[in-house]
Amino acid sequence: MPPTQASCAFLNVGVAVTFILFLASTIYLELTSASTGNVVAVISSIDGESVRGSSETVSEKSSSSSSSSDSSSSSIGSETTTDDTVIVPEHLKQIWNNEYPVAEAIPPGYAFAKVDYVPLDKLRMCEASKGGPKQHSIKCEEDPTCMKCIKEKAIMRARKVKEALQDAQKKKKREKLYRSWAKEGSSVVLIAADNKFIDFVLNFNCLVKAKGFGVSDSIIVLATDPEAASRAEAHGMNVLTFEMFGVSLPLASGFTDTMVAVTAAVADLVSFGYSVCLQDADVVWLQNPLWMLNSTHFSQIDIQFQMAPRWDAQGVANTGFVLLRPTPKTRIFTRTLVEISELYYFKGDDQIVWNSLLRHWHFAQLHWQILPRASAGADGKLTRGRFFDLHTTNGKDGTAKWIDEGTLVLHTVSSTAEAKRTQMEKIGVWFLAQDGRSCTMP
Repeated sequence: MPPTQASCAFLNVGVAVTFILFLASTIYLELTSASTGNVVAVISSIDGESVRGSSETVSEKSSSSSSSSDSSSSSIGSETTTDDTVIVPEHLKQIWNNEYPVAEAIPPGYAFAKVDYVPLDKLRMCEASKGGPKQHSIKCEEDPTCMKCIKEKAIMRARKVKEALQDAQKKKKREKLYRSWAKEGSSVVLIAADNKFIDFVLNFNCLVKAKGFGVSDSIIVLATDPEAASRAEAHGMNVLTFEMFGVSLPLASGFTDTMVAVTAAVADLVSFGYSVCLQDADVVWLQNPLWMLNSTHFSQIDIQFQMAPRWDAQGVANTGFVLLRPTPKTRIFTRTLVEISELYYFKGDDQIVWNSLLRHWHFAQLHWQILPRASAGADGKLTRGRFFDLHTTNGKDGTAKWIDEGTLVLHTVSSTAEAKRTQMEKIGVWFLAQDGRSCTMP
């Protein structure tokens, strides 16, 4: 056969094969287009409805939507199909039929799928911190796990907190209290205070009542001394005590013991399915920020922090205001913080420990976000406060000029309790009466 004829014959065969492949792919797409569209629709509806606090599983969502439909179709996870459904692979069923909504499930193969926490010796925090900011970092030259640099007393105090958190009797008692205060899946506000700062907690309670935020019954006070507990209870507030979390008197350090106990309380509440707003006693709300915990827009985020605008190991997350959703990753993260609480005593600062763990590669898949400190006005300058520190500089208002109708949360930063109160009074967010027992309503 001449070369030209051979080339033409080969070309004709190639065209025929291409045409057959085209027909086959078209038929395949026709057969699967409906089921592909169904999967996309299911995933979209799950993403749109996976609001924290819902105990509804994906299979329940699927079956409820199918029951309201005119056409019958099997629920997700069923091997039987109709023309409108698709056979779901076994590994996807393990995710979709999980007790958590899809947006919060830990996929197979995820590093933490079978652990409750990551222990300190595995984290090697004093080695890991070398790769981060140097100033205020966690250092122990002779031991990458840090343990050789931590005093025995600190190790013993941390151990008591860990034991109390897992003690079955204490856990049952705390759970009973939580359930009497707020239903499972709801949001709570957790604030720790001693008698020196309890007025700020009482003022916050007065403020949310005055503004009609409807969260007064959801505030939980971790009282660090009997006087603070008594005053909070007199105001009808929900009270936890140090003893419930294994912290005993006398305190090693009022601040450090408080941070260890409040971290344990956060881990406990999250483990029982509560969304938690953790805040310092000197935080006030101009608007209710709790909608962010139930917003579908933020449904993929595990933890949100107020900004700490600094370059050292204490930034960029500010633990003075934190929103935590009870996802599996959040549960492991907060429980790990309790398991490494020796570092709180070692550094004398909770924020360094939180930020160091956030930067650790073990928690690189934790979805966390910094809340906006300010936004720009028409002139492009940062003049509109959102979630920010209210500073006092030489008796002046400082960042008070940022406050506008869009401001949600203020964290009053001043050297003394008296200065904090004065600053709050200046901007009209002090609602506790002079007697300290009642509220002044506008």
